[in-house]
Amino acid sequence: GVWPAEPFFSKVVDVMITLQLPRFVWRHPETVSAVLLTLIRLTIKFMEDVQIRRQEKEEDSEEDDYFYEDGNEDGDEVDDDDGLLFEINSDERTQDTNIDISLTSEELESLASEVAESLSQEWSDVVSGVTLLDQLFGYDHDMLNINTQDEDDNSADMNGGNIMSGWGLEDGVWKHTGWNQIPILQHQIASMTELQALMKIIGRRPTAENSNEIHKFAPRTLHDDGAMGAQLDPFMRESVSGITLSGSLTEMLPSEAVLLKGSSGALRRLFMAKKAESKLLSYEMSGWADVPSVPVTRPLYLKRMPSAPGGPIIVCLDTSWSMSGMREQLSKAVVLACVTIAHKQRRDCQVVAFSTERGVMEAGIITPDCEGIQRLLDFLMHSFGGGTDVTGALKYAMETLDSDCMSAADILMISDGEIPD
Repeated sequence: GVWPAEPFFSKVVDVMITLQLPRFVWRHPETVSAVLLTLIRLTIKFMEDVQIRRQEKEEDSEEDDYFYEDGNEDGDEVDDDDGLLFEINSDERTQDTNIDISLTSEELESLASEVAESLSQEWSDVVSGVTLLDQLFGYDHDMLNINTQDEDDNSADMNGGNIMSGWGLEDGVWKHTGWNQIPILQHQIASMTELQALMKIIGRRPTAENSNEIHKFAPRTLHDDGAMGAQLDPFMRESVSGITLSGSLTEMLPSEAVLLKGSSGALRRLFMAKKAESKLLSYEMSGWADVPSVPVTRPLYLKRMPSAPGGPIIVCLDTSWSMSGMREQLSKAVVLACVTIAHKQRRDCQVVAFSTERGVMEAGIITPDCEGIQRLLDFLMHSFGGGTDVTGALKYAMETLDSDCMSAADILMISDGEIPD
């Protein structure tokens, strides 16, 4: 047989398939115990409900077997309103009350559906919320805390405080209306090829550290107060960067070695002279190193340099009346894409919403923790309104750049361009 018994087994399986609960548990094995405890608890509840329903039917059956009139309860003949006679035998009545009343299949199906629906109500918000977090931050975000109360108390005692690493199954954040906005915004992101291209370009900067591609950038000049940027270092000697003159035998071109193979003594003497004067054609060996530098303001050409995703992203979002409607959805989609890309590249993403110079709302750094996700959900439910003044947002962004953690940040301004003079 199966456990739990039919028809409750089939109803639970249907709910689990609808919620995709097996896949959820496979991705988050720490939820196995919680899911099993829920199934055991609901199975016990189903059995109790069946027993209660049987008792109710037995009580209803006993009431139908007795007829009372004028206090006559001894099995005498009793006249009813229609003049008919009923003879109630006390021995037969006792035997009828001992009959086991069983439930029909329809009644069992109804009870099983009601109890199985409790599984959907308890886990649907959690599964959908954690699935969205998986899509945004990967499966290792650790935002689901399913420890029991005793485990939480022991952890708090060991750490000297009650510090929650995630949300519990019954936390109210899973019912936040901001979760409903994320699938809509993700669908818009998938259909915007320009936005996807922008997310790949944004944050690219010339750097030798963790570089994975070569891109063209404005040439850089050394500056003590500048940000770290890639510069050619002749002492690195990692790769060939060009042709130069030197006296090195290991780096000279093969054409210079031909002078030594000739039978003429003049060619050999020419080779020795070029070596003594360090005028042998040789490969120029160099490498890239990050040094304090600034880009040239008006470059005449672009230089190929190693690049990698850079520092944090500061998103300045226009929240004026003109941005409401479809523009509001598109701008929030850009913010969500920035948050996702920044996390994949191990970068911080800070959101600054503005309408007027004084109406600057800092959403803070969106990080994969309780506070960061709560800020993101609150921002997605924020309604746009007010005038347009980029001064306050730009001032805030420039002040943020002065901090150590955001000094190499990129500023992305999102607006419809309807800015008054």
